[in-house]
Amino acid sequence: MNLFDKALLLKTLDNKVNSNEIKNYILIGSKLHIKKSKRSKYTIDLDEVKSSVIVKVLSKKIPDVSVINIEDYFKREIRNVKLNNLFNS
Repeated sequence: MNLFDKALLLKTLDNKVNSNEIKNYILIGSKLHIKKSKRSKYTIDLDEVKSSVIVKVLSKKIPDVSVINIEDYFKREIRNVKLNNLFNS
């Protein structure tokens, strides 16, 4: 991940925190930990997923924990964005 992609990712995550859509995030090395609420969190390995895919997923509204499991949501959305990129290219 290059510097510009990381800056865009951090800006998107900061916007999510400021709008109270996620509680916090931690970016350590190649791991991104997103915490939605006290008991719901998800870890994304940045080496396995392109930064453009992560930004597209994070640009969408993350549903409430009572509606859908956060792990299932991120897995499904990352898969859908990858498939859309594959079909559109």
